[in-house]
Amino acid sequence: MTIGNSHVEQLNPVIKAMGEKESWEVIQINHGGCFYTTLEENKNALDQGQQCSDWFENAQEWADGWDPDVVFLQSTKSTYDGASEVVPDGVEDHVRHWTERGTDVIGLRDNPRSIESQLECEKTKSAEDCTYTHLTAQTADPTTEWETKYPGYGPAAFNDLICPSARCTPTVGNVYTYVDTDHLTATFVRSTQAFFSQRVSDALDRVDENRNRDVSHSSAA
Repeated sequence: MTIGNSHVEQLNPVIKAMGEKESWEVIQINHGGCFYTTLEENKNALDQGQQCSDWFENAQEWADGWDPDVVFLQSTKSTYDGASEVVPDGVEDHVRHWTERGTDVIGLRDNPRSIESQLECEKTKSAEDCTYTHLTAQTADPTTEWETKYPGYGPAAFNDLICPSARCTPTVGNVYTYVDTDHLTATFVRSTQAFFSQRVSDALDRVDENRNRDVSHSSAA
């Protein structure tokens, strides 16, 4: 199951493709511009506060009703100035909720964002002029520590694919990366399929190891 805004929704093609290979039924509870964080943040969502509030209040009920084996959610939020990244309020609570139910959680680290739209930049500037750097392409995922805190949680990051050598370029492998300031092109997302599937599989393997270790420790105690 995928829950969240467009930054989760943009990865649905590779999640669904992986699901077909693994015989998963992939359920999508997504709404662009709305956040799987807190009711307060959704109330303040630009231009659609009421819509996002309604979505958020229903999303958890819908998700609980499906009782998913795995939940994919956005774990962090990058800033447009490239200087920082935060773990939004509410995300850790959702991770706790699902892992305590026995559901595995894959935390999708947010992709880098830029102040200027890449589409607009590419119309008038060179590739070098449109290249930028971002902290999230240079640092470790801040939710990695949750792997031991919440057995059942596995972080998955792909920013090294989007920004090779920590440089966020307009194209990677002759494929355009961004359609605006913060959304990836569908073509680029699909081009990462093999890497995406492997990293999610690795994260799920670590989840199994951590759950088994936690059970062993509990039994020994």
